[in-house]
Amino acid sequence: MLNRRRGFRDSPLLVGSIFYPKDKLVLNRETGEFKRAEAEAVIGEYVELCTNYGVKCTIDVEGETVEAFQKFLDFVAGIVPRDWAIMADATAKDLRLGVAYWAWQVGLSNRLIINSIDYKSPVDELIHYRDFGVAGLVAAAFDVNPGNKIKVAESIMGKLREAGLFNSSILIDLSVLDVPDMAATAALIPEFKARIPSNFLVGFAPANVVPTWKKVDAVLKALREKGINDEYMQLVKPTMRASMAVTAAMFPYIDFILFGPLREALLDTTVVASILSGDFKIIEWRDEAVEESKPVSSPKSPRPFSGMITDLKAALDEAEARIDETKINTREAQGLDELKTRFSAAVGDLEDGAVDLAKQLLDMGVSPLELIELMKKGMDVVGERYEKGEYFVSELVMAGEIGEGVVKLIEPFFKENRSADRVKVIIGTVEGDIHSIGKNIVKMMLMANGYDVIDLGVDVPAERFVEEAERNGAQVIGLSSLLSTSAINMRKVLELLDKRGLRGRIRVIIGGAAVTEEYAKKINADGYAKNAVETVRLLDKWFKTA
Repeated sequence: MLNRRRGFRDSPLLVGSIFYPKDKLVLNRETGEFKRAEAEAVIGEYVELCTNYGVKCTIDVEGETVEAFQKFLDFVAGIVPRDWAIMADATAKDLRLGVAYWAWQVGLSNRLIINSIDYKSPVDELIHYRDFGVAGLVAAAFDVNPGNKIKVAESIMGKLREAGLFNSSILIDLSVLDVPDMAATAALIPEFKARIPSNFLVGFAPANVVPTWKKVDAVLKALREKGINDEYMQLVKPTMRASMAVTAAMFPYIDFILFGPLREALLDTTVVASILSGDFKIIEWRDEAVEESKPVSSPKSPRPFSGMITDLKAALDEAEARIDETKINTREAQGLDELKTRFSAAVGDLEDGAVDLAKQLLDMGVSPLELIELMKKGMDVVGERYEKGEYFVSELVMAGEIGEGVVKLIEPFFKENRSADRVKVIIGTVEGDIHSIGKNIVKMMLMANGYDVIDLGVDVPAERFVEEAERNGAQVIGLSSLLSTSAINMRKVLELLDKRGLRGRIRVIIGGAAVTEEYAKKINADGYAKNAVETVRLLDKWFKTA
C-alpha cells in the first residue's frame, strides 16, 4: 500500500481522519470512549467505497492520550483490511512514543504509521520507532515559503538516515496552508521526487486550505442572504474540501492526499475515482505538461491567520485611541509628511521596503504610537482589497509580516519604560504550533498599554512557560494556538501550575483560532480573549481596576 503513485490513473493514497477534535463520534477524549456502532458504520462505508472504486486508502486516527489511542487503534484495526496501514496522529513526542511502544507490545506496529515527526524531532526518538518496528512515518516539512519546504524535508531525511530509517516507508507531508501555497508546493514535487529514494512518498493535506479560503465565507454569506436551508449550507465546506482533493489528485506525482473528515469519504472517494477513471483526458494532458515544465517558486510566503487583518486593525484602533496627543511632535520638517504618506502607501501595497521606511520615520523623531497610526492607514487598504477579492491569504500574511517588522522596531521604546511594579506577562505559542502573527499582535498591544511582556516565541513546551513565569515573577501567562491539535498542550501548562502550587499567583489567559471561551472554561483557564484588544481589556480589568 505504501508505494509511490505510478501515473495519472494510479490512485494516490487517500487518507481520511477520525476521532479528531470536535468529532462527534468521541464521547471522552481522555479515556477514549466513543460511539462504537456509529464509528463502525462510518469506517465500514469507507472500506466499501475504497474497495469498490479500486482506490488506495487508509485512516488517520487522532487522539490525546495513550489510553484513548489504544481503544481507537484497536477498534479501527479490527475493521479495515489487514493490508491497510493505520496512521496515529499525535503532536507530542511522549504521546507518539507511548503509542508506538503499545503497538509493539500488542503486535500492531507493523501496521502503524506515526504522524508526524518534523525537523525538531531528535534522532533518539526516531531510533525508538526503528526499534519498535513501525510500518512508516509521516515527516511534516513545514515552512511559510514553499521553496524552503524542500530544504526542511532534506534536513529530516538526514536524521532518518542517522537513525537507520532511510530505507523505511516515509510519507513527506509538504504542509499546505492556502490555495496559492498548494499550487506552488505541487509544482516543486516532481523535481524533488527525482532526487530522493522511491520509498519516500510525497503529498499533503489539501483539506487544510479550506479554512483560509475567502471564497468559502463568501459562499456561506450568499447562501444566508438567500435564506438557504442550513442543511444545504452544511454541504459547503465538505464540497470545498472535496474540490481540493480532486485538484490534488490531478497532479500525477502526488502520492498521498489527506482529504479531511472520514464522514466525508463518500464525496471525496467518488470524485477522485471519477477523475482517475480516464474520462478526463484533457486533465491528464495538462498534468503531463506541468510535469515537464520547470518547477516554480512562489513569490509569496503563505501562512494563515484567521481574522488577522480584522484583529490587527482593531488593535491599531485601540492604540490610536490611547495616543497621548501632548507627546506627539508634529514636525514640519521638509519631506517628513511625504515620508509618512509613502510609509502608509507601502504598507497597503505590501512593499518590501515598508519596514525600512518605518525605521526612517523613527529616526526622524516620529513617536512609536504615531507610527502605529500611520501603519493602520496602510492596513485599512489591505483589508479593503482583501474584502474585494484583490488580496488573498498570502497577502494578509505579508501584511502581518510587515506588522511584525514594525513591532520589532518599536519594542525597544516600550522596554525603556519597564519598571519593577509593572505587571509581567509571559506570552508564547504552545508546543506543536509555530504560528506567531497573532501572538505578536497581542504582544504589541500589551506593551503599548504598559505591560511588561516576555515573549518566549513559538512551539514552547509547558515546562518552559511555567519556569519562565516563576523565574521572572510573572503574574500572567498568555497561551496562543492556531492548531486544534496543539491546543491540547494548553492544559499541560495549567496542570503544571497546579502541581507546583502556582495557580493562585499566576493567571492564565488563552487565545487563538483553535480555542473558544468554552474550551477555556473546560481546561479551567482564568480567561479567554478572541483578539488583542480583548486581551488588553481583560488584563486591565484584572490589574488596573479596583
